[in-house]
Amino acid sequence: MKQYNSDLTPEILASFDKPAFIDDQVAGMSQEWQEIIAKQQTELKQQTELKQHHKMLAAETAH
Repeated sequence: MKQYNSDLTPEILASFDKPAFIDDQVAGMSQEWQEIIAKQQTELKQQTELKQHHKMLAAETAH
């Protein structure tokens, strides 16, 4: 049986930097949806940076 954890691997983190939609898809959406997507992408990036920071702090305090 495979064990899972909630660690963010470098591959997962890198995938967060990729947009969920290509520019042509976003361009075809309403202004409202474009704003929603931009907001979600910003929030996701901030959450990822915060998790990385917390992981770094935890590693520093462990030493």
